[in-house]
Amino acid sequence: MIKSNQKELKNNHKLLLDLIVKNENFLSEEPLKIGDSKTGDKTLEVDINGRPLSIHSKYNPLKEAQKVVDQYRNGIDQYNHIVFLGCGLGYHIEEFINQYPDKKYTIYEPSPAIFYQLLCTRKVDTTILSKVNNICLDFDPIYWEQLINELVHDYDSKVLLVILPSYTRAFSEQIEEFTKLYKEKIQQRGMSLTADLHFSKRWTLNSLINLPETIKSPNILMDKKEVFYGKPVIIVSAGPSLHEELENLREIKKNGTAYIIAVGSANKALIASDILPDAVSTYDPQKHNYRVFMPMLEKNIDTVPMIYGTSVGYETVEKYKGPKLHFVTTQDTVSPYYIDYGDRPIELVDDAFSIATVTFEIFAKLKADPIILVGQNLAFKDNLYYSKEIRRGKSGNAEIKEKDLTKVLTVKDVNGKDIKTNMSLNQMRLNLEEKIRIYDNVQVINTTKNGANIEGANFLYLNEVIEKYLDIKVVKRNWYTLKDSHPIEKTLHKISKMEREETSFKGLYEKVRRIIEEISNATENYSINKLENLLSKLDKSMKKLMNNNFFQFIILPISRIDYEKLQFEVKKLQTIDDITTRSRIITKEFGGYLIICKKIYNELLPEMKLNTHSKLRTLKGKYYSSDCGVFKYTRGWSTHRYSNDINRVDSKIYYNTRKNAEAISFKFSGSSIKIFAGTRNDFTSKVKVTIDNEEYIVSSKSNESTEFIFEPDFPILEVRNLEEKMHFITIELLDDNHFVFNGIEIEANARVFHIEEVTEIRDLEIGKRIRCHYKANFNKPGVFSGLGKETKLFISSQSNDYPNGDFYLIMVDKDGEKLKLISDRNVQKNISWSIDLTNQLNRYKKSDQIKETIQINLLESSEWDYYIVNSEMLELNKIPKSDWNLLPGSYFWTETLQNKGVVYRGMNYEQCNNIAFKGVTPNYEARDSAGARIKMLIIM
Repeated sequence: MIKSNQKELKNNHKLLLDLIVKNENFLSEEPLKIGDSKTGDKTLEVDINGRPLSIHSKYNPLKEAQKVVDQYRNGIDQYNHIVFLGCGLGYHIEEFINQYPDKKYTIYEPSPAIFYQLLCTRKVDTTILSKVNNICLDFDPIYWEQLINELVHDYDSKVLLVILPSYTRAFSEQIEEFTKLYKEKIQQRGMSLTADLHFSKRWTLNSLINLPETIKSPNILMDKKEVFYGKPVIIVSAGPSLHEELENLREIKKNGTAYIIAVGSANKALIASDILPDAVSTYDPQKHNYRVFMPMLEKNIDTVPMIYGTSVGYETVEKYKGPKLHFVTTQDTVSPYYIDYGDRPIELVDDAFSIATVTFEIFAKLKADPIILVGQNLAFKDNLYYSKEIRRGKSGNAEIKEKDLTKVLTVKDVNGKDIKTNMSLNQMRLNLEEKIRIYDNVQVINTTKNGANIEGANFLYLNEVIEKYLDIKVVKRNWYTLKDSHPIEKTLHKISKMEREETSFKGLYEKVRRIIEEISNATENYSINKLENLLSKLDKSMKKLMNNNFFQFIILPISRIDYEKLQFEVKKLQTIDDITTRSRIITKEFGGYLIICKKIYNELLPEMKLNTHSKLRTLKGKYYSSDCGVFKYTRGWSTHRYSNDINRVDSKIYYNTRKNAEAISFKFSGSSIKIFAGTRNDFTSKVKVTIDNEEYIVSSKSNESTEFIFEPDFPILEVRNLEEKMHFITIELLDDNHFVFNGIEIEANARVFHIEEVTEIRDLEIGKRIRCHYKANFNKPGVFSGLGKETKLFISSQSNDYPNGDFYLIMVDKDGEKLKLISDRNVQKNISWSIDLTNQLNRYKKSDQIKETIQINLLESSEWDYYIVNSEMLELNKIPKSDWNLLPGSYFWTETLQNKGVVYRGMNYEQCNNIAFKGVTPNYEARDSAGARIKMLIIM
């Protein structure tokens, strides 16, 4: 090697030099021929299959290099990073650097011997080696695969690949492989980046809200290994070819010779054909994911277990009423922190572009054998995108849509013929093939007729698979049940620890924010010595912040893209010598990132504390939220939702006041109580809690800065060892500062009562209320029961699609022996209207104690106005409007038909839902969903 070249490598590319020196004997023996061109410049010749091939022009390599640059001149300004595929003797690289000195440069050389000859033949220390950022020699595929990963994750780079023309002939295989993998990774990165941008907050939110269910359900990878080991598993996808295999699947299901797992929309085709899968699998974090299971929800099928990724849309977990098993995805940082698996390390499943790939990895890890793919077309067939049975979008069929035909490409099918697919489906295929390569010890059979060929999965007709592999019954009944639940005690310890870390995070955040502020001031004043000290303090404080558990498990996963950008900017600072310039960049970048962290904190803290910690803590007790209906508020209270931008229409509600003497009252029977409120440094320090005649003065003032949302659900008072009897409680504000009330916790065998609550029908009068239970399936009228009793906890004030809880009936009128009561909330969130809906709702399960006649109807629209909106009845005017749970979007059907439509109502809101006509008679068919709020007539 020329000494100056070696010296420059030692200074800037030390690891590369060590690699070259280690392999120098091998590199020097390569049969490469160095010669002179007509202009006297060196040229290079390689041997390709016994034939010589010139890497450079034998006449004028420099002029040839200029032509290479000219080929890329148009549009080069949009790129800031040039990657050379092939360096040869470096002429074109030098020309690029001369003409575009400000760009970033990288070299990939498929023949390390050629680069070695460059070092030995030409002095390029100042023209190439000192200017190029990265040099990758193809000693092993791991080197260039690592380079590609670095390129696609470099957010600041817009990369242009420049191929030396002779290399497309001399090293066609390596160049093609590099460019192919680069394009695939770019596509994957684009899809992954899009997913990160869209779902990063959703992944964490879902994992938090799903956690109470996750803790109760088996982890399929850790609790069910023995079920699937060596057993055949069929992964059924929704491709067009599924239709042709339904009868084969029916036979397999009947005989129990393989576990049938439906992924994506495949359950729709199976249910439509009266075939119940052995399980369904899901992982999509989006809100609408539950719609995939609509046929099962509508038919109230609750015997098929759902295998869900812990970061799946929480709505899916809430609405699906069948048995559940979970798996922890790599996008979920929450569950691994909270759930205790003892000494066993938690097994994770990679997030992927399709649920089929995710499900394949699950059963490959479980060592199922064989894994059989059905309906995995990953391409178009007969103008179909899905199997015929599936109704897709507004068209109501399974046909290809215009949007599917963007970026169409051709691949080989299982018979070696050309078949059309699109980029999205093809990326799913590539992703699945990659997983099959990783789990190469698992036999994978593709039975998809005319589907895309899947490398690593041999094609075999399903009827042949049945004959060859599926000859004995393997499916066990109730295989999905959990013998022992996960221990809650260690999770409760983790909750306490996380809440300490959350408090610590706010302190660390404030410290970093103040340092950044000081850096900004010192920069403007050119206080150089002070800046050095402050930058050192910032570095130490940021490290502490980033090591904080709340940051690591909640903030960072959501802000990962912004964090990676921050890291990239920090790396660039190493090239900037001027301390004031560095300080300005630090102020801007770190300050911007802190604002993002604060926004995430303010949105996710209420979800963590109210939806996760509160539910987990009360697995052994009862928690009554401020909007559950048992608390009587004076008129100075207002309701608010915790704000977020995660499209949660059902975000939690809290009650707030800042008026002296405003109060809450309720009764409870039991021996202990805990009261929860919001805390912050601008909140009240004077709250009087009276239990019977005993007074307690408590505070909701804390050290938390107004930079952040208040700390919700903080225990401001706990009283134990009370006498087992009915206790009367008031909570009263004693000043004009903010007081946020979140709720109370009592023992599992205790009960809370509204001040105006009665337990016997005979005690009812206008303004009084009585408890009642309602249970219903999805979009179906349910059954009422338990008047006066506590059957379960309350139905949410915002209601839900699967109500199974209590609510209040408030008495609004009396006509002789007939009592009229109206429900204090929508008892069901979504139910389709039909002409017979009232009759269907009129179902009360009587007990022996109730002798009265009970009739249940929908309200007339005029009754809503008379009793609630414009009520002049003194007894009803005493009831705050908030007691009727009049929430945005909580509309409900009435019995009123008007203008050829049915009226549905909300507070000060009326709208008719149009109904079709047939001839002269209205054809009252089921329409869009609204809530169900009922009136009950009790005839004494």
